[in-house]
Amino acid sequence: MAVEGIDYLYLESRNWGKSVKFWQRLGFVLVLDLGSSGKLEPPGGGAGIFLEEVSPETPLARGVFLRVDSIEIGLEPPVEPVGEPVETHWGNPPPDRPRSRRTRIRPPALSLAGLVAL
Repeated sequence: MAVEGIDYLYLESRNWGKSVKFWQRLGFVLVLDLGSSGKLEPPGGGAGIFLEEVSPETPLARGVFLRVDSIEIGLEPPVEPVGEPVETHWGNPPPDRPRSRRTRIRPPALSLAGLVAL
């Protein structure tokens, strides 16, 4: 498993509309609008932001998702997987690769991060 870069940041918000406007004022472009969640990308390329509105009763979560060549290989201590890899709708994988897959990992002494294989 080799890390290719940061794919996206996952952020939760109490107000989808205000949060999207905040990121747009910083130059991010809304590329996927699902109504109360979606993805924003910076105009110059690089890591995007997946933003999701959650209820006031739900603790706000955040995560960093790293782009990797495969999540089937190399998850050994101190990298601790949290759950099984699942298929996602992210990215446009090349013809020789399956749809993207993701899983969560727990880095030592940090909050959750994630891996995305495109």
